[in-house]
Amino acid sequence: MLKKRIFIVLMILLLLLTTGCQKVNTRTGSSKEKEEKSLEEYMSNDEEITFKIYNQGNFPKHKLIQIKEEVLMSYDQLKNLMTTHYERPENINIYLFPGTGRSMATRNDISLYDLDTSTHSLVHEMTHILYGMGDTKSPYQYGALTQEGLAVYTQNEFGNITSPNGDLNVHELIKYFFEVEKLIPLYKLVNPEEAKLIVYSSTRSEDEPTRIWMAYAQAGSFVTYLIDEYGIEKFSEIYDHPDLESQIKKIYNMDLDELEKRWLDYVNINFNVPSSARLNNYLEYFVNRIDNIDGGLFKDNR
Repeated sequence: MLKKRIFIVLMILLLLLTTGCQKVNTRTGSSKEKEEKSLEEYMSNDEEITFKIYNQGNFPKHKLIQIKEEVLMSYDQLKNLMTTHYERPENINIYLFPGTGRSMATRNDISLYDLDTSTHSLVHEMTHILYGMGDTKSPYQYGALTQEGLAVYTQNEFGNITSPNGDLNVHELIKYFFEVEKLIPLYKLVNPEEAKLIVYSSTRSEDEPTRIWMAYAQAGSFVTYLIDEYGIEKFSEIYDHPDLESQIKKIYNMDLDELEKRWLDYVNINFNVPSSARLNNYLEYFVNRIDNIDGGLFKDNR
């Protein structure tokens, strides 16, 4: 019963995330005075960043203490994950909202939902804040493969169970995609225009939630493979790179297509297709809708 409830929460979360049914506005309906009353402020343990938590959902004190601990722990786990030249913000605002909704991160802000069920994506969003996505003026400028892939990797390593893979190993999902012949060519997640259509659009089309779920899972599995197989240091040299395919060739001495093939070979050799029961525990909504996706998404159109 608990797994079923978590599954329902995850489905609602991703539906809102991808269809834009609930627009996130961290300031809407809250006066400055009200926000100041709800503010909790503290510094990271290394005194590099000031966190400001805005209690937009009237959460009780014990919940705020829990979130504070999770924020500090997440930051400590992530801050030295890899070398970066990204200039991190000195202040990070975290807005806590009730219910389910679209958790997201911008340059300085994290909007966080799903706190009651502990299926929130704090680690995922903190990764975006600390390591950036594109440049500060044009987020998502460099595609989605390494950016969303790293955030899925860190959420699985350091965070709680949430989308895209629930309690499955993310590689098991790719084994399933391979089995049903539904894999997005990785170059589409590298190309900014393709990635925008697949991951970052707001078309509200019927297949959008499933399409984004698949893209996140593939990016997460691919990045996990790169880090586990070749090390975080090499990955740091390609992360969020403006010319990713050329940089991959330089760092890994093989092009994206060859690296993609090795990743899929690794998954096929080392993982089994999860049972229907395990898939349906968390992912029944998406599994039942894969066949509704336009088959063109899975074709190499180069």
